[in-house]
Amino acid sequence: MTSIYACGISLCFQIFYTYYKVTVEDWSALMDKMYAVAYVSAILLTVTILLNVITLKVYRGRAVE
Repeated sequence: MTSIYACGISLCFQIFYTYYKVTVEDWSALMDKMYAVAYVSAILLTVTILLNVITLKVYRGRAVE
């Protein structure tokens, strides 16, 4: 469960950073980085979910035996 919290916190900080860039009107930085930020955020979330599903299956398998 810790990895889900860490993923959520990192995505939250990314949202705050984007909000900061909007408030200071740094449009060039936003336009340059938003595709990469969205792509990496999606990968982070996908990997976190995948690892937690694997961990859940491993521990459920041990609990049954």
